Amino acid sequence: MNKRLFLASLYLAFPITSLADPLHSRTGGEYWHHDSGWIFPEKIGAFTRVGVPQDVAGSRDAVAWYAYVDDAGARITASVDVFPVDSAADGVTLESARDSLRHEPGADAGNWQERELTLGQQPALPTTVISLAARKGAQTWMYFADGGGWRVRIRVNSPNQSAAVGQAGLDFAQAQRWETLGAH
Repeated sequence: MNKRLFLASLYLAFPITSLADPLHSRTGGEYWHHDSGWIFPEKIGAFTRVGVPQDVAGSRDAVAWYAYVDDAGARITASVDVFPVDSAADGVTLESARDSLRHEPGADAGNWQERELTLGQQPALPTTVISLAARKGAQTWMYFADGGGWRVRIRVNSPNQSAAVGQAGLDFAQAQRWETLGAH
């Protein structure tokens, strides 16, 4: 059997199929994650998305990164992770997300704060907010929401501690497209 005939017979026996891309670009620079319904806008408050959102290792998880430069010239970064409750990702539960923050290099357990708030209008999701100050003045805020079989983890990282940056992070979390979670 010649090589071409052999390859053609393999193709017919085992057709090559590609997995559907779970993220789709939309007008206005948005990306839609079709599994969760989540929208990753191009701009949210002071933050602008950096690059294109990605699915995580072919799973149903998705992530996007955002950044802005504050008035003092510091680059503030944020990530938005969306994953189903059965995800194999690290930090998929609130407890594992807490643990990952507590064990980061430079984390100062004495500067740990945690509180509850509600994000979004419809549906409003109870959200745990964790604020962790590092020893060298850096600050991390994590917003963890659970609803409709999906979880959203937002991390805002700043090289400094300031009320303005904390407010920008809260505004970023509140301005997310919460109504899209679980809406296909």
